[in-house]
Amino acid sequence: MVDLNQLVIDGDHGLIAKLKHLEDHRSKRDIRHPLYSIFTVCVAAMLSGCHNATEIAESGS
Repeated sequence: MVDLNQLVIDGDHGLIAKLKHLEDHRSKRDIRHPLYSIFTVCVAAMLSGCHNATEIAESGS
């Protein structure tokens, strides 16, 4: 269980900084959004109660 009061999102050791280190295997010509930003939206959606891809997509739009 994650204590949301202690979760660091931004900064050198925050969630976004860690997600920026993920390797992106997508074709470079088709990228519209950085991978870390997509995962950040997914994490935020899940923390706010989304349970599946449809709910995550709807919350991100």
